[in-house]
Amino acid sequence: MGRRMQDRDTLIGSSPRKTARHGVTLRPRAVSASGRTVGFEDGTALDVDAVVWATGFGLDHSWIDLPVTDEGGTLRHQRGVTDAPGLYFVGLPWQHTRGSALLGWVAEDAEFIAERVAERAPVPAPA
Repeated sequence: MGRRMQDRDTLIGSSPRKTARHGVTLRPRAVSASGRTVGFEDGTALDVDAVVWATGFGLDHSWIDLPVTDEGGTLRHQRGVTDAPGLYFVGLPWQHTRGSALLGWVAEDAEFIAERVAERAPVPAPA
């Protein structure tokens, strides 16, 4: 099984084809970012409003230059919502439940964070 899957992107709980039908575009590894532009390993770039950053197996938030960690470097948050306006997390171990860090069970946390983000979004003026 490992040999068959080694050259394929693995998406637990879904398939790349099914994900694409929901409007999600998988991109190669992000290698740079400046302003709203993210550069990818294949040389392409994209202007974005948000980035979902998958960090892998080890947590490392040392690159975040905001006061959202304690003295030991652990994130301070409530269900992924930090004290920094507009900074949220999804996929943290035990963020809310045991499944918070697992792709197959993160949907509840993602929905909760999406609602918090929507609450902050500016309401368009009536036309």
